[in-house]
Amino acid sequence: MKKIILIILAAFPCWINAQSAGNAARIVTIQPKENARRDFELGYKRHLAWHADNKDSWAWFGWQVIGGDDFGMFIDGTFGHAWEDFDRPVAPAADAADNAVNVTPYATFLNISHCIRMESVSNDASLESRKPSALIEWHRYEIKPGNEIDFENILAAYHAALLKEKTPRRHAVYKLVNGGSQPSYIVMFPLEKISEIGLSENGMAEKFSKYKDEKSLQKVSSVILRNVSSILRYRADMSYIPE
Repeated sequence: MKKIILIILAAFPCWINAQSAGNAARIVTIQPKENARRDFELGYKRHLAWHADNKDSWAWFGWQVIGGDDFGMFIDGTFGHAWEDFDRPVAPAADAADNAVNVTPYATFLNISHCIRMESVSNDASLESRKPSALIEWHRYEIKPGNEIDFENILAAYHAALLKEKTPRRHAVYKLVNGGSQPSYIVMFPLEKISEIGLSENGMAEKFSKYKDEKSLQKVSSVILRNVSSILRYRADMSYIPE
């Protein structure tokens, strides 16, 4: 009987933390403290080892921001979830305790946000399939309140325009649900090399002009408050993908 109980207890954490298929994501923005980047990276790697030791079923991707307003920050994220997954993180109290020892002495957590991938205007699911690209070109669009439907129509038109290209660009769109300026959307372009940034030389407005979509072209300037762009470099050594 004792042996059976031990087997059940050993299996329980894996069951309770099992990841479901879905389009929800959690994205965390971290600022390493001044002169503590090396200590932060070493501590963060120790924390990822904790996740591995505790058989976390969630994948955690890490990126260093190498260009844009958030230059120098570290972003981690977990993707491909059902919302209910976030009710079942692996050993949350122990996770927080390990973070307090290994990460927070060397960094400040600036933001935790939750997003949903917009399937109808995306043609890339590399993060959900746990196959991250070397780089991500990241655009965060802040929209005038009350203009969500107009902007989502713009995204649909942009998606259609990108698919018309000879080599359609891979792109994924996430709608911010909680944790930041609302309404906001994130458009991610997976890249394999820096030179591919040049593919954005002709952006959203230029695409609408090229395909003579005057309606969408006129709406772009009237509904977008701000477009913040960044380049993220994937850090495989600061990521955790369970087998």
